[in-house]
Amino acid sequence: MVRTDILYDRKCLHIKLKKDVHLKLREKLFVHELSIQALFDGFAQLVVDNDKRAMKILEDVVVQRVKEQLEKTTQRIAPTRERINELDHNTLYNMINAEETKKRRKSNNEPT
Repeated sequence: MVRTDILYDRKCLHIKLKKDVHLKLREKLFVHELSIQALFDGFAQLVVDNDKRAMKILEDVVVQRVKEQLEKTTQRIAPTRERINELDHNTLYNMINAEETKKRRKSNNEPT
């Protein structure tokens, strides 16, 4: 099969947004006569260019996602917030490191 996507300057991107976020975003962009595509294209270019503001937004999103993931993990390990407060950063690091080591050994068929 011949690839035809390499003949175009643009790539298609499909994303899912919450309905309320999509609606509010469209409203704001309408005022500025912008499309969602123009917004994401502009932001992507800023990230590629290492724009300080865009990189700050990117880092904020990463931090928020890590916090959400940690919260989900915490809820699975213990029903109370006190449990996570007992764990210091070294303990968390060791837990993550041990899990990664297990995965590596498993993928290399090494004994655990």
